[in-house]
Amino acid sequence: MDSFISVIIPVYKNIDLLNDSLKSLSDQTYKFFEVIVVNDGSSEKKEKLKIIKNLKKKKLDIKLINIKKNKGVSCALNKGINKSKGKYISWLSHDDFFHPKKFEKQINFMKKKKIDVCFTNFYLVNNQKKILKKINYKNILFEPKKHILIRDNINFCTAIINKKIFKKIGYFDLQKKHTQDYDLMIKIFRNYKIYFLNNNLFYSRVHKKQSSIIGKEAANKEK
Repeated sequence: MDSFISVIIPVYKNIDLLNDSLKSLSDQTYKFFEVIVVNDGSSEKKEKLKIIKNLKKKKLDIKLINIKKNKGVSCALNKGINKSKGKYISWLSHDDFFHPKKFEKQINFMKKKKIDVCFTNFYLVNNQKKILKKINYKNILFEPKKHILIRDNINFCTAIINKKIFKKIGYFDLQKKHTQDYDLMIKIFRNYKIYFLNNNLFYSRVHKKQSSIIGKEAANKEK
């Protein structure tokens, strides 16, 4: 299948939110994908295995990679990408989730445009999944490599990326603990034409336990 997607989900804490992420994948109308959950040194391995077994019963192509010691999101993502078999890579944070038609709409758009990178609009939601805000790129004022620095609102988890791009520009920087997505997006934006699909197909959950809030000061310094 020339449009097979590998979805990488790094997990460390807040495992209770993983169910929603995986359910959003089992609900996808586009079925040509695999799911790689990377346990980044968490002690909740048994709980993750239980969740994964339940999803396998629903015929979701899913596997678990265990990292013994917590090494951070960059390491987990790189492990998942290196173990993936898809033509395309999608990153899903374990506390977020996708619209059921995300893969179908994005892959069709990418085939039509003959492109290697595609981002989408998205929603910010609370713990009850209530929509707090829509983030749209229809009237983007700056080219992407400038927009990411000026507006700071492009979400890497909306993207589907041809895996060959990682081989050309490199993987996530292990030294970046908070800005690995910014770092890699800027590298991609400098070398490839970026397309935005004008549909809100991703839900980014805002909650008190998320790393961007807990480590906000350190993240700002790194940015």
